[in-house]
Amino acid sequence: MIGEKGNLYAGRKGARPSQYLRVKILRTDQETSQPNRAAIEYWADGLEPIYLEGALARAQGRLP
Repeated sequence: MIGEKGNLYAGRKGARPSQYLRVKILRTDQETSQPNRAAIEYWADGLEPIYLEGALARAQGRLP
């Protein structure tokens, strides 16, 4: 998910389930700040599965 905040773009991980499923949407706090959308897309393209596992654990409250 990308949101503009002043002159920085804030990135956080989120999951959008199917509109037909009734599930809780999990989100992390802000994961990065980048100067523009291209930079945040570059950052997101480089994320590895281990990072995403940690983001899921943080969103679930299992990690600080």
